[in-house]
Amino acid sequence: MGVRACVAVGLFLALQGWGADMATIWEDDFASGNALAVSYLSIDSAETNATCGKDAGWGCRTTGDAENAYYGEFLYTPASPVESNYLRVTLDVDHAAAAYSAYGYSLFELRSGSYFISLYHGVGDGADRSRLEFYSVYDDAFSDPSAVSANGVITPGTWQTVEMEIWFSSLDEVFDPLPDGRVKISVDGVAVIDNSTLKLVTPWSYNNGGTNRIPTVQFGPMGNGDNLGIYTDEGEVWVPVRDWVEQEIPSSAFPGGVARILGDLWSEDLGSPLPTIQARLYNLTDGVSVGASAALQSATYPSACDFSVTLTPGTKRYRAEVTSDTPAVDIFFSSRGVGP
Repeated sequence: MGVRACVAVGLFLALQGWGADMATIWEDDFASGNALAVSYLSIDSAETNATCGKDAGWGCRTTGDAENAYYGEFLYTPASPVESNYLRVTLDVDHAAAAYSAYGYSLFELRSGSYFISLYHGVGDGADRSRLEFYSVYDDAFSDPSAVSANGVITPGTWQTVEMEIWFSSLDEVFDPLPDGRVKISVDGVAVIDNSTLKLVTPWSYNNGGTNRIPTVQFGPMGNGDNLGIYTDEGEVWVPVRDWVEQEIPSSAFPGGVARILGDLWSEDLGSPLPTIQARLYNLTDGVSVGASAALQSATYPSACDFSVTLTPGTKRYRAEVTSDTPAVDIFFSSRGVGP
């Protein structure tokens, strides 16, 4: 479906948005209290616990003394290898206190024999454990970190959501990976690593070509963990409103930095069920949403989607974005202004 835009009374904005087919491989909030042995293999110095999760509920954690807390891990093995050229894994983590400079086990690792793609967390110099490092090893060749975050992205003793996204490489005629693989690492929704020039491939594709096969995913919370997820979809896809003019807005322009976006939202898609659509205001400077509308079931007529936003202190650059849970849907957003 193409993009459509026209001028009506006031400012009329239209664009094409899309969602993604949800493909959940595994999710675990550890709320059942089951031991890790119920769902995981190769458990090393890790356990579930009734009070170590977010909000002092059920979660998982590494065990042992302060130093050994860095070395717990558990391995998720699906009934059959995941076949996908994209993988997304996420875990809420409350990192162990900054006390030791040695590397612990990987936070996330895709492993098959001596081959792995892994993300180390809580890495740093001396007592500073605030950095993330991403490694890729293929064809039994070890390399230096493929990508490194800035210091300060990890805060020991604080709950943070870490997400790793992998887009596997294209292959040449003899199945060698081309340097067009991509890794994106986000902490609390903000990208801290985004490298699209990597060679990323699983042993299956390296030897046979075709779609990548992922036999296992290893997790190492390095402290407390909760809300684990493994997916082969790319999550919510937010698309910029085509006619929205990106602009810098000072928070001081509104009392307490709180504003209200006034507008209407709809789609002309008549599928069954109707798509669910949503709008938000996005802070481009810091890479974070500052407020979103309620999710609406699409209709062929405008529906009010007014929503409050809390502007980030200072002067930041913003744009309007929309999303849908259905691919290739035209979404229309008509602005009625911004108010306090």
